[in-house]
Amino acid sequence: MPHANLPTRRRVLTAASTAAASLALPGWARAQSNEPIKIAALIPLTGGGGAYGPTMQRAAELVVNEVNAAGGVLGR
Repeated sequence: MPHANLPTRRRVLTAASTAAASLALPGWARAQSNEPIKIAALIPLTGGGGAYGPTMQRAAELVVNEVNAAGGVLGR
């Protein structure tokens, strides 16, 4: 039974559908909200990439400030 642990097409499609729905539905449900849009960034502040992290963080903050000065995203 070497193929017993292989995923079936149905399981793969179910997992893909569940993942897509879990990513799409929260954004759709909050589409009418007037709350600020939160943006996350994975920036290395320690470890091997720590030397580049502060520069990356400042660049991200600069972009956020420029977008906000231009009216934000979707008026928020």
